[in-house]
Amino acid sequence: MKWTKLVCIAVITGFGVASLSAQEVNRNAQPTAKNKLAVGVGAVNFLYFQVNSLDNKQLSSSSFFAGITTNETLPLHYIKYENQLGRHHTLGLNYASAGFVVGGVLRDSVFLNELGIETQTTLDVTYRTRSYNVRYNYIFNPDGAVVTYLGLGVGIRGNSLSAKANDPSFGQLIKLPGYNVISYPTLGFETTLGFQSNITENLGWYAEIGLAKSVFQGGVFIRF
Repeated sequence: MKWTKLVCIAVITGFGVASLSAQEVNRNAQPTAKNKLAVGVGAVNFLYFQVNSLDNKQLSSSSFFAGITTNETLPLHYIKYENQLGRHHTLGLNYASAGFVVGGVLRDSVFLNELGIETQTTLDVTYRTRSYNVRYNYIFNPDGAVVTYLGLGVGIRGNSLSAKANDPSFGQLIKLPGYNVISYPTLGFETTLGFQSNITENLGWYAEIGLAKSVFQGGVFIRF
């Protein structure tokens, strides 16, 4: 009986040690898929709020436009690539794109069209902004069911501004040198707090909040 008890204790102890060792190995094991590609969309962009508010905006007599005929926001989307450097660190590249189109009838501006008919001048302005950032993420809980991370990105922000008018002479005027100064690239920056979780082994979702093209963003990712 005494030997039976000793054998049972030895077996239980050995099983416990083996179990703890397996847990430690799993905790320290690196994932086989170290690359991640994500696509997402953004929400809450303050510039978009301004463009959308033009639907009901009452224009003053001193405004540039006598009336707004077009106010559209372009799709706000993200493409992200990450490489797993370690359990708590990733490094990657981020692409983000946004923009809008605003157009209307110019105040106190008319011209004679090809038929000699007096026509009001219309103007459409298109603005696009694209960011290309190198981004570092610090992962707080790599073993969590919902992983939390903090990211910081720095890179180049490309801006483009174009205009199209129905008056050819006005169209030449807006192409004067210096008009596209805004189109020169500038320094870009982003920082967000993110959350991600798995849907399957190599497919998951992510959500972020912070300073980027939009306050909120979310999408899906694949590992490979």
